[in-house]
Amino acid sequence: MIVAFAMLGLVIGYQVGRTTARPPDRSYGGADGERLTGVARQVRVVLLEPDLLVRNEKLAGLLQKLGPESLGDVREGFDSIFMDLGDTDQVLLAEWWARFDPAGAFDWAQSTWQAEHPAVAEAILRAWARRDPAAALAKAMDLPSEELQIRLTQACLAGWEEAGAPGLLEWIKARPPGPGRQMAIDVVARRKVLREGPAAAFLWAERLDDDDELFKLNVLRRVASSAAEVEPAQAASWVETLIGGKFESGAPQRVGTRWARREPEAALKWLSTLPPGQARDDAVRETVRRWFKRDPEAALAYIENVEWEPWLDPAAALMSRRLAGKDLPKALEWAERIQEGDLRWYSIGVIVRAWAFQDEAAARAYVAQANLPDYLERKVFEVPDHLRPGGARRAVDAAHEAAQEAAQESEAEPSESTGARSDG
Repeated sequence: MIVAFAMLGLVIGYQVGRTTARPPDRSYGGADGERLTGVARQVRVVLLEPDLLVRNEKLAGLLQKLGPESLGDVREGFDSIFMDLGDTDQVLLAEWWARFDPAGAFDWAQSTWQAEHPAVAEAILRAWARRDPAAALAKAMDLPSEELQIRLTQACLAGWEEAGAPGLLEWIKARPPGPGRQMAIDVVARRKVLREGPAAAFLWAERLDDDDELFKLNVLRRVASSAAEVEPAQAASWVETLIGGKFESGAPQRVGTRWARREPEAALKWLSTLPPGQARDDAVRETVRRWFKRDPEAALAYIENVEWEPWLDPAAALMSRRLAGKDLPKALEWAERIQEGDLRWYSIGVIVRAWAFQDEAAARAYVAQANLPDYLERKVFEVPDHLRPGGARRAVDAAHEAAQEAAQESEAEPSESTGARSDG
């Protein structure tokens, strides 16, 4: 009975504690903070509100009414309040400040510890790019960190797109081919799909000039990726219109891998309906690979139980490579499922070569009854030493040993100058 009353007391005490607990005080400065007046005090009072949503609503409303002349008072109010890295209060301050002094806001974000968070810098550069995209992009690209450069460049491009100012696509097109340009295309394509819908984005991408085919191909791919995230079946139907044309490369893979995040079996079922070719093979392989990365048990169950058809050959090749370092006989079973000749022999050859490094006699016994093409048998067993396991290390050791021997011989033999002096 005593124990029961004690437990009841603990429960009641816990519940009372929950209902009467107050959030930590956000104030800095004690009495100094209380002496603030005017705009600084208004800002402080708003920032002391413990409810995040209420506080952000009030802060946004207050800042909307203030102009550049209030910057000092606003900062004074902020300085009197506890802030952690990247708090949304600072993001709102950054957005407001950047509307009239983006360079100053950016310098503040880079020099104030609590504001040294990408979200704060992103807000500044995004607002800056709505007014002056060239200046904002120059600031983003001048940063020492490549990772931060990429992230803040994306913010600039988003701000440029939001402003509806001309020249965005031309700027991206003028960038040299590579990851930077692809990232920029991704920002525009994603926002086009989200803002206008997949159908409008498809039409926009198709109407781009063909003068830079690589640029247009990357736009089409990224529109396919973004559309597949929101309407995979619609994206799949559109990609089917690209099959057989000069822009088919990579498009099925983009849809398949994105669709597989939510419905992998539906994605593979669609891929099975596409005509044979490199585009379908790449898509099947990468879709299965991504599925294995996210949910290996479900992917394995599907691959082991599905009715095997030629379109799944790339999946079998993937499975054989996955198992080659763990279970060579099982890896060979998967490779032998492959029906397409070149892929089948290549996959078997890779596994048998790995087997030969471990047990050459067993590998030769397998080859004797496997009817491998002569060229493949030669490739399996006629391997240069530097390509065998440990070969590179042996080559380095041999070179080091030869250098040591040469140095020892050089020390043992008198030099020409020494010999000349002795003869004298």
